[in-house]
Amino acid sequence: MAARAPLAPPERPHTGAKLQIRHVTKTFAAPEGGEEVVALHNVSIDAGGGEFICLLGPSGCGKTTLLNLVAGFLEPTNGEVLVDRQPITGPGYDRGVVFQDYALFPWLTVRENVEFGPRVLGLPKGERAAVADQYLALVGLADFARRYPHELSGGMKQRVGIARALANHPSILLMDEPFGALDAMTRETMQDELLALTSQDPKLVVFVTHSVLEAVFLADRTIVMSARPGRVIADIRIDLPHPRDRTAPDLTAHVRDIRAMLTPQLRSGGHE
Repeated sequence: MAARAPLAPPERPHTGAKLQIRHVTKTFAAPEGGEEVVALHNVSIDAGGGEFICLLGPSGCGKTTLLNLVAGFLEPTNGEVLVDRQPITGPGYDRGVVFQDYALFPWLTVRENVEFGPRVLGLPKGERAAVADQYLALVGLADFARRYPHELSGGMKQRVGIARALANHPSILLMDEPFGALDAMTRETMQDELLALTSQDPKLVVFVTHSVLEAVFLADRTIVMSARPGRVIADIRIDLPHPRDRTAPDLTAHVRDIRAMLTPQLRSGGHE
């Protein structure tokens, strides 16, 4: 699909915290004879509906662990995670998840993959087909509805994953390095597409990345995390209008400052 310029995002609503992460610590049990692993330590983040937040830090700093706590795939060892001031007790359709490895069902067509959530929710066949077609059109894949995942490029597979996550109308979109496996040109195109999508359908986005440039290009706020155990060492608001120029001096200044902040963390030896 030809790249299109991202739409200017609407004013982001900040009428109270949509997501509250309160003093969260996550410890994983030790393998036999080993020491337990403290992945996160005393992490607190509040995020409003409509914000685009990037989690940024060295490998092993707990970014994906934090995303999995919000998704409800894991439970905190200490602290709490709340959505709309209610504790998360497990996965829910209010939180859509997009994975780096696409996680599509290979035996289902593109349309059937996108229909999966609405089908589980009990929507009638005609209604869920209409929902799938709506979101496939939104991500530029209307002409590929009958294809199977193996017939698609990496960027197209990720568009299907995004459409599938959006088809349940989540209020929070969780994205775990979704563009990390793509080539540089496709990655930039997908970044533009994601901004266009979230300008048309605003929601809280929590996006995990290793790329400082990607975080600054996309985010309203960049949460910088320390090496393991992961802690929040900075919460940086990126007050730059969209569409952003990846080479503009004000954007590259943010990138330079954040890289300088991360350098000591990278040297401290975090590991996945």
